[in-house]
Amino acid sequence: MKHFLIAAALMISPFAQAQEFGVLLGVHQTTADANSTGTSVDGVFNFKAGLAVGLALSDTAKFRTGLLYNQRHIELNTAGFKTKVNFDYFDVPALVQFNVNEMFGLFGGLVVGINVNDETKPKLQDVDAKGLIPLLNLGVNLMFQDLIGFDVYYERGLGEFANNLENYGTFGANFIYWF
Repeated sequence: MKHFLIAAALMISPFAQAQEFGVLLGVHQTTADANSTGTSVDGVFNFKAGLAVGLALSDTAKFRTGLLYNQRHIELNTAGFKTKVNFDYFDVPALVQFNVNEMFGLFGGLVVGINVNDETKPKLQDVDAKGLIPLLNLGVNLMFQDLIGFDVYYERGLGEFANNLENYGTFGANFIYWF
């Protein structure tokens, strides 16, 4: 509940001044590095969904934020034994997008991931996720008919995001419908 209240507080001001609202759905491939000897990490496809908010900064720039549910699931391999690590987050992005023209833009900024779930299957390994993780996000936005857009992005974690796990990275794509 505490993490949800933090996310809600971060969202109040941008929603009050928002000029665009959108729905975002996406998929991404997650990877990471394990610090423990003999353990490797396999990335898996994950899902994200949420609300996006846009605020115009100038004719060619806008600030993008929102509240997104994001899966960051991976598989750990230790001596041939696989453990599924399921991390789920509420993400609050703080991105600036520069539009080259009406159909193409570049964006980047920081994302704060607020952990809401960190379970492992089977529960043989203890992999505690950090409560808050900072992420760097860079991408390209493609717009069609002013309301439909696609993002292709790369996201990189800054530091360790769980016990013995670091260098989180993801490459993904989002569908955005602005209304």
